[in-house]
Amino acid sequence: MKYFSIIMLVFFLLMSIFPSDIEVKLVRSIGESENNNFFMVSGITVSKDKSIYVVNSRENSISKYNWMGEFIKKIGQKGQGPGDFNSPHGIDYYKKNIYVFDSRNHRVVILDENLVLKKILNLKSLFNFKVIDKGLFLGNIISSGEKNNAGLIKVINEDNKIVKTFFNEIKFPENPKKKSAKSFSKIIKLASLVIGINKEKNKILVTKMFPNNPADFYIYSTEGAFLNKFQYHLDKRYKSPMYKTQNSNSKNGQSYYYRINFIFIHRNYILVCINSRISKDDDEKRERILIIFNKSGKFIGKKVIPRKFGSQFFYLTDDTHLLGVALEDEEYKLTILKIEIPN
Repeated sequence: MKYFSIIMLVFFLLMSIFPSDIEVKLVRSIGESENNNFFMVSGITVSKDKSIYVVNSRENSISKYNWMGEFIKKIGQKGQGPGDFNSPHGIDYYKKNIYVFDSRNHRVVILDENLVLKKILNLKSLFNFKVIDKGLFLGNIISSGEKNNAGLIKVINEDNKIVKTFFNEIKFPENPKKKSAKSFSKIIKLASLVIGINKEKNKILVTKMFPNNPADFYIYSTEGAFLNKFQYHLDKRYKSPMYKTQNSNSKNGQSYYYRINFIFIHRNYILVCINSRISKDDDEKRERILIIFNKSGKFIGKKVIPRKFGSQFFYLTDDTHLLGVALEDEEYKLTILKIEIPN
């Protein structure tokens, strides 16, 4: 009995040190058809009744599906008029309305749950478009070259006025006069942000798309108050995201590349999706890694996601279903995964 107690004690200590496995299961995938085109999907959102809305920036369309993946409706074509889109790059659901950021038309298109047009708002160009309240939108604006560039995240009202600016941990650089437009675009890309928001629309998570090592994550309220910061250590051989040094991140000739795909704030967890690439000579290893933290930023575990499950993810439901797009056998598919997270 004494030895059994010691064994059980050791077991529970090990369980506390080494987190339990995270399970990722494919619930269903929706293949391409006459009505389904998942190439160049730029956003997914889900309504309260679990209808799925997909925005396609190449087709300039918005499609609706039920939770079983059955096609319901599609609207949109390239143009500037009502019902038209030009490279839509963001979609969000808020209080029975679908908000689409129509990027090249510089506007927000508001639809009801049946994809019927309700309102069009002219709006500044926003990256990481989020709706945080009726008539209030959050995102980041690339404003490189400005002398006063404190605060990358903007809250804009429906009158196109910036009502709040915050988050000055990462600044876009000014364009050196000798830098070409092409080389400067790489500098700007290195400063790109990824923003996640919780369902209650009162908290956001911010990080760099191309992280440093360790990767920094910042939690803010949507009112602009700083709440927390945590870090995650990537492969120690990965030094920096600078393009010109990617091929010399290690003395053995290997290069290490990380890109944070999407981040999600769940009521109990924080999920981070990272694309990694490790290459040497002609050999290359690509992985999509799901990393899970508790709501305070403490590491819980990670899981490599098979390529057929998804290459890019856009939405996490309350019951931890993850929606994204996968490329399998030269066909793009909409995928729904179930994430089982250990307690």
